Amino acid sequence: MKKQTKEFSDACTKLVLHPEGLFFIDFLFSLECVPQNPLIVSGGMRVIAATDGMRVLYDEELFGALTVSERVFVIAHELMHVM
Repeated sequence: MKKQTKEFSDACTKLVLHPEGLFFIDFLFSLECVPQNPLIVSGGMRVIAATDGMRVLYDEELFGALTVSERVFVIAHELMHVM
């Protein structure tokens, strides 16, 4: 298993420290977060992040190119799929 990138860890920290981020804590820490490079989904499309309900997969290169606020949004978005 690959180690999470600093960019992903920093975005997770920012998410859970946000006043509304408490909502996401259980989901965030119950899922495995797996960096991929590149992250290709069925159909051959390269995406920033995806989830299968048990893991959050993210493309290291594309995710790393986002701003911190965009990274937080992407993580929250993927967690909402699991909910």
